Amino acid sequence: MKYEQCTLGQLLEKRASEYEDKTYLVFNDQETSYREFDRQVNRVANALTRLGVTKGTHVNVHLGNCPEFLQTFFALTKIGAVLNPSNLALTGNELKYILDHAEAEISITSTWFKDLIKSLRPSCKNLQRIVVIGEEESEGGVISWDEMMRDTSATFRADVSSTPDDMAVLMYTTGTTALPKGVMLSHQNITSAGYSWMWAAGFTPKDRTLAGFPLFHANALVFSCVGSMAHGGSVLLLERMTFANLMELARRYNVTHFNFAGPAMALMMWLPEDPKDPVNPVRVVHCAMGSPELVEAWARRFQIQVVMAYNLTECTLATGTPISGPNRVKPGSIGWAAPSAPYPTEIRVVDPMGNDTPVGVAGEIIVRGPAVMKGYYKEPSRTAEAIKDGWLHTGDLGWRDEDDCLWFSDRLKDVVKVRGENVSSVEVEEAIGAHPKVAEVAVLGVGEAASGAQEIVASMVLTHGENAETVPPQEIIEWCKQRLAKFKIPRFYNYRDEPLPRVGGIKISKKDMRQDKKILTKGCYDSRKEEWLG
Repeated sequence: MKYEQCTLGQLLEKRASEYEDKTYLVFNDQETSYREFDRQVNRVANALTRLGVTKGTHVNVHLGNCPEFLQTFFALTKIGAVLNPSNLALTGNELKYILDHAEAEISITSTWFKDLIKSLRPSCKNLQRIVVIGEEESEGGVISWDEMMRDTSATFRADVSSTPDDMAVLMYTTGTTALPKGVMLSHQNITSAGYSWMWAAGFTPKDRTLAGFPLFHANALVFSCVGSMAHGGSVLLLERMTFANLMELARRYNVTHFNFAGPAMALMMWLPEDPKDPVNPVRVVHCAMGSPELVEAWARRFQIQVVMAYNLTECTLATGTPISGPNRVKPGSIGWAAPSAPYPTEIRVVDPMGNDTPVGVAGEIIVRGPAVMKGYYKEPSRTAEAIKDGWLHTGDLGWRDEDDCLWFSDRLKDVVKVRGENVSSVEVEEAIGAHPKVAEVAVLGVGEAASGAQEIVASMVLTHGENAETVPPQEIIEWCKQRLAKFKIPRFYNYRDEPLPRVGGIKISKKDMRQDKKILTKGCYDSRKEEWLG
């Protein structure tokens, strides 16, 4: 299918006109056609307009996977407003920062999170209304979804026009500093990435993808939901990703494609083998990096072609190897520059001076293409630091082989990749360092950065006279629980008797720490096993 340069709202209207009764969305055994989904979206757009949402309004969505999430997203794109999705694992302070920085005027949530959002509202200067799905009654400033939707028309016409270059999504990602950054993604950033991702997989209107990862991340929202719509396909939306019965779901709903990640593959490989494992309708799986051994073993067990890819929130699609063509998938690589629409993605590997590195020599991966973000919201200096002459500096290290195929090496950024989530070392260090009995702390990742299968190690020096008995790991863990999302809390805790190594006596040298056996997991407290490791 040919790429169409349009807004997301226009994309939905075109597909609703072309495919009408064809299924777009499957959720909890309920199938929704393209035409009916468009009508649902129009009703939400009218309801939000009645609440005062206009072009440029920022609307926070704090929801798990559900049809209302997608309806709201596409409704906002028709209005010309901006979706601000937030991670459900965030603590109150973390969520408050995002609501404030994003200048969200409305938050749409469920009964599970109503009290949390309500508690934040008085201190959020822009937040005017809270819409709650599942709530039966409305109260001051809080309106139920059903009441909002009452007597709304299934026909909608925006008062103002939007363009593909307008911001559609403001998505926050953890960077190298304690404060999250708001990534501004345009309609074109999203439509081009979704289209090209599915095109590389050979996706057609006959195919069905499975969306199991959270919609508040780009993976499920951009690739699965927008990508399948771009090609007139169908989406099976799961409330949450389940691994034990994933292939059973694929067989039941005739799933032909889905997105995955290294840690998820590892979890499936731990399950007992089933004779039915290779008996499934899935043709191809996109995997966001992973070790060659793991990917090959998984592909062999389930008899599914795996295509490696590389992307980040700031560039929703960087690499993507087509399943057919001259460039074949190389296990362990992250592929070739994505053949993106409406113009190709370019990738370079450069040294600190900005010069291209020779074949086989690692350097920073930089990207230029239609999926590169507009910039960081209200952060012109950080945007200028990240995007230079149109090139996004990813902060990741990689190298090219003789066939121009890209391989991932390491991360320049001080980020730990935990189960697919970016965790800022600085943010965790600031949380632990605020404990009155912690003199200094450094946070590092152990495990495989390429596949996102890292764990966090907190290496601490306590104040004079304190030790692991007076300040046990459980105390530090409870301290973290009050300040950090669950996935940001370290698994391993290392108590040091001497100061952390520093460069010039000032900056902590994590390079030296990675070479220092004292910061490895040996001798650490493992909070998952609840024991000290020998």
